Amino acid sequence: MGVHSNPMVKRRRAWCIYLGLIRLSLSLQASVGGDGNGVFLAAKEGNLRDLTDLIESDKKIINVQDDSGWTPLHIAAREGHASAVKYLLDSGANITVPTEDEFKLPPLMVGLKYLGAEHEVVGMLKDAVTEYVATLPRQTQAHVTAAAGNVETLKKLLEDDGDIVDRADDNGWTALHEATNRGQLNTVKLLVEHGSDITRETTHGWTPALLAKKNRNHDILDYFKDHEMKVRTKKVSKRRKRKNVKKVINLHHAAAIGDLQSVKKFIDTKKTNIDEADEHNWTALHEAAHNGHEEIVKYLVDSGADVNTHTHGGWSPILLAGNRHLEKNSEEDKAKDISILEYLLTNNQLIRRQESAYEGADKELVLMAHQAAQQNDVIFLRDLIKKNKLAAHALDEHGWAPLHEAARAGRLEVLELLVAEGVDINLRSNFERGGSAAFLAENFHGKEHPTVEYLKSVGGEVLEPYSEEL
Repeated sequence: MGVHSNPMVKRRRAWCIYLGLIRLSLSLQASVGGDGNGVFLAAKEGNLRDLTDLIESDKKIINVQDDSGWTPLHIAAREGHASAVKYLLDSGANITVPTEDEFKLPPLMVGLKYLGAEHEVVGMLKDAVTEYVATLPRQTQAHVTAAAGNVETLKKLLEDDGDIVDRADDNGWTALHEATNRGQLNTVKLLVEHGSDITRETTHGWTPALLAKKNRNHDILDYFKDHEMKVRTKKVSKRRKRKNVKKVINLHHAAAIGDLQSVKKFIDTKKTNIDEADEHNWTALHEAAHNGHEEIVKYLVDSGADVNTHTHGGWSPILLAGNRHLEKNSEEDKAKDISILEYLLTNNQLIRRQESAYEGADKELVLMAHQAAQQNDVIFLRDLIKKNKLAAHALDEHGWAPLHEAARAGRLEVLELLVAEGVDINLRSNFERGGSAAFLAENFHGKEHPTVEYLKSVGGEVLEPYSEEL
């Protein structure tokens, strides 16, 4: 028996995925004319005769909304008038439109709130939702189910059609984008386990990780990073088991285990590309930085390795070194990791080495704050600011603050964090294209980019560089 042929399964699925339909619905709002107030009163009193006369004389008022966004169906459902609800449903009342008050409730949720799950009216509304959902494309069912967080229903959809896992809507959103945006960790895990692409971008450039960062959902962010590490480690381990474990099999292996002589051999004999990436986009420099091998890091950088390459999970060699610094307890390890970090930053052409303009600022924290701002590592940046508040404000010799780094790189959540820390939103830098944060964001990403809209919403002005800077 197919999954759609079982009425109980259909009903249960519809109830679960309906929670996500609010986002997909279009609020239909007609003009409230002379009969508008009358239809609300008829719905409230359950006066079927008046309700019928009013709607038959003017069909558009069936979905008219009051000042709080309540339709006649919302009102009849709240009052428990079964005959009125049945008439409205049979006449085509909108079952997905939410109220416009703080609760944003569609009719079914109104019924559940005021009447309880066992009421006759709630049963009618659930049946109506079941019929409506059956008309949706399977692609949309997966999106809505993922957003609602219903793991069992989503499992059935994936079992029926495995290709649905990365099928996108008109805006490039997959079910994983929806689940991430709603903070549904369990459905996120299910989708990733079924092969959903965590690096896929929507039409407007949002990856699942960026959505998680925007919504400050650190559980999902941590899951994405942990998933990449686990998958990568498992594959590397399996590959090495097929080889002689005593033999250095490639540049990545040599960098990971700290074998400097083998690294030099691979590079000097030109047997491999120094920036060759594995299936997770890890280079030898990532391996060396991740494992704390200072001499290998320096050798690779001096040999031309790219310090700005990012893994699929968003790790750069600099961020890997910075995270080691935060995680290590011994002073010896911390000193070594700071040395690695400083060397990477000093040799990074995209990051200008900064000297803090704030007396007393911790130099290492300031260095890491600028890099974290550019790379959108909000968790890391928050930890740095906790250690030293001045890291959020510190300027380099060109007048750049973490705010400018975030604006130029298009990092929305970093900007939100920095604004919350009270940074000067209209501070103008004095380097290259300079200007205010809003100027940088607009010039690098366009006027409609989310960072530009956000900066303007909090008082940011598009201030061009001073004339003498050009």
